[in-house]
Amino acid sequence: VAGKVGTALRTGYCGAKHAVVGYFEGLRAEVEEAYGIGVSIILPGSVRTAIATNALEGSGTARGRSDANIENGIDPKAAAQTILQGLSERQHDIVVAEGMELAALQMRVNDPESLFRITAKEGVRLAKVRAEQGAGASVDPGAVNQ
Repeated sequence: VAGKVGTALRTGYCGAKHAVVGYFEGLRAEVEEAYGIGVSIILPGSVRTAIATNALEGSGTARGRSDANIENGIDPKAAAQTILQGLSERQHDIVVAEGMELAALQMRVNDPESLFRITAKEGVRLAKVRAEQGAGASVDPGAVNQ
């Protein structure tokens, strides 16, 4: 989902994911019609894996803990089934998301201005949390949601 929707405190991550989506959309344009090679882009939301726990902090050490978004995410087997089904159907974009993440993807297409206002307000809220925690504090959006 981060390849289509930018969110506060995930700027670098979202930027990298947007680049990946753009790359594969360009590749699809080059090879699908010309060579019959299908290119599917998998757009996962939160999937209940150890990705957050194993993520590296700025210091290079493992984060060592998950976050609420991941813990409440989609079951990995269900995610795999959705991906395999999408690949078998040669879908261009395979969305593996539910709840707010799915709603954000839909808003990105149907009401992008409202989506921006919502994400901007969330950015203000998270900035306040960061300020309350002190300069240089690292705020985990998954830990302060609500």
